[in-house]
Amino acid sequence: MLGQWNLCFHGCSLLYSLDLSNFDTSSVTTMESMFLRCLSLRFLYVSNFKAESVTTMKKMFEKCSSLEFIDFSNFNTKRIENMENMFYECSSLNSLDLSSFDTSNALTMDYMFNGCSSLKLLDLSNFNTSSVTLMHSMFSGCSSLNSLNLSCFCTSRVTRMEYMFSGCSSLNSLDLSDFNTSKVGNMFSMFENCSSLYSLDLSHFDTSYVNNIYSMFSGCSSLKFLDLSNFNLTKPSSMNNFFTGCLELKYINLKYAEINASKITSPLWDDTPNDLVILSENEVWQNLFYMSEKNYINCVNNISSSNNKDKKHFQKFFIII
Repeated sequence: MLGQWNLCFHGCSLLYSLDLSNFDTSSVTTMESMFLRCLSLRFLYVSNFKAESVTTMKKMFEKCSSLEFIDFSNFNTKRIENMENMFYECSSLNSLDLSSFDTSNALTMDYMFNGCSSLKLLDLSNFNTSSVTLMHSMFSGCSSLNSLNLSCFCTSRVTRMEYMFSGCSSLNSLDLSDFNTSKVGNMFSMFENCSSLYSLDLSHFDTSYVNNIYSMFSGCSSLKFLDLSNFNLTKPSSMNNFFTGCLELKYINLKYAEINASKITSPLWDDTPNDLVILSENEVWQNLFYMSEKNYINCVNNISSSNNKDKKHFQKFFIII
């Protein structure tokens, strides 16, 4: 077969089913946009694709909006470098088993599952992401996913994570404890509209390189507990709408969090929840929480003061704005 299969079935909008299980693809080097906009395609069998020479699958199934099933059981992806937009807006897929994927050479995964709004099961259990640099919008719009196991993810080279989980409105928990974010520069809208998330522990996040972080938790309307205890926010020039819509927040741990308040000129949220407890050693955070429309904040500060020995280890402030 020819070495390049990019755009091979592009725009075959009436194609319903396609069995390529016996195709010899051993010499193919690119499958970019191979099935792009096959709008009616529902079933696809590529289980015996020999893709050992393929380096890009960018946009391979993009906008196959009727696709319900893909068999990847023997798919060889060991040389793939580009997986950008691979399943972009495959809005009818409800399960995807990619446990056989070898992603050790993958460099880009941005928008990979963006818009897969029916996806309920996603198996990435053997993903090797040690070379990946781009993950922005990777799961954006996966509104039916209620769980996501990313424990195998290595993110030490990733530079962009903006919109990564935005619109994942059914996710009720997310364990990112193994994430290395030391090289990430963009985190804006990362969890935007994750409206079912109850708690989020980001205490291990290294945000010292982050420049853009606005709207990070905007629309997280069920979020009650948030640990940002080691966040470094000295670089961002804007934290607009950082907590907008987080009206159920009860506790924020900002114990060691650093911030350059002089750069923050607009509210972190539009409306502050009642009975909010904030743990911090930095009084600057108090001033930032003044910039809201709500009249009262219940704020707990862990502030050591040599000048005030009567101050308790935890002192409550009832702040009237």
